[in-house]
Amino acid sequence: MVASGSGYAANTQYTEQLCLTNGDYTFTINDSYGDGICCSYGSGSYALNNEANLLASGSSFQASESTAFSLGATQPTPTPTGYYVTTQGLTGYTLKTELYNIINNHNAQGYSAIWSFYDASARDKYFENDNSILDMYSEKPNGSDSYTYTAVSDQCGTYSGEADCYNREHSFSKSWFGGKVEPMNSDVHHIYATDGYVNSKRSNFPFGEVASATFTSTNGSKLGSASSAINYTGTVFEPIDEFKGDFARAYFYMATRYQNVIGAWQNNTAASNDVLNGTSTQVFESWVVAMLLKWHNNDPVSQMELDRNQAAFEFQANRNPYIDLPEFVEMIW
Repeated sequence: MVASGSGYAANTQYTEQLCLTNGDYTFTINDSYGDGICCSYGSGSYALNNEANLLASGSSFQASESTAFSLGATQPTPTPTGYYVTTQGLTGYTLKTELYNIINNHNAQGYSAIWSFYDASARDKYFENDNSILDMYSEKPNGSDSYTYTAVSDQCGTYSGEADCYNREHSFSKSWFGGKVEPMNSDVHHIYATDGYVNSKRSNFPFGEVASATFTSTNGSKLGSASSAINYTGTVFEPIDEFKGDFARAYFYMATRYQNVIGAWQNNTAASNDVLNGTSTQVFESWVVAMLLKWHNNDPVSQMELDRNQAAFEFQANRNPYIDLPEFVEMIW
């Protein structure tokens, strides 16, 4: 036995770091009472990571759960274990359905709780590293931000222009799924802290690539007519390149987490009709799939995404599989 512990209190996060030699190991989590992380007395989660690689995780077990893993000096990206063990050998929409089975029924915390999630997990520790709110619609990755937001005190509120306050941006617009409908309305995997005014300019327009901008935010996010290169002719909102992959993986998450209902959302608005194709398999129109695949490949998973994904898992007890294992995207689409 390498390490063990007991007597962990409720409502508390515990972290332990170990230095392990190369070899084969088994991670086991036990509960002496036999109800583990489950049932009707709150929610919790556990995760075992080797740097950026997720080795084992879960949010529901009873008496005991074990996961075997190996460490090696030239260890390749691990095959799905623990959380994704049931996906081994699967591809295409069969894989997508199994991912749905893994990540559905998360513990929705409610829309108001998103503010607390931002306070704890939406801080800039990656660019200016100033602990301000990381706003993807104003962050300048290669220069000084035009403005910054202090957590909590700068929450919207009303706004009349950029830099007034930050709010909760449904990157997958909430009107597309019918408005204030749970659990989509409070699912932090697609809801980001962004400038309120820029969020309002984006409205519920699809993400896209802009040919001619009618509005440009201080960091270069644009609203305007779509480029002919994406095979769409409407108005679109284009985030900066630094975050395009983040948004693409959030969309692939939505297509998977809600595949049991998303096929019925196509006709909710004109924009959702342009983005969604009315199926539970491909989910998106072909122009959207092509663009999201490009964004996903051109902007690989960052440390910011890895950290946010883990924070979301601890917050609502499910993960975005396309951040953990980005290769899943092209195995499905």
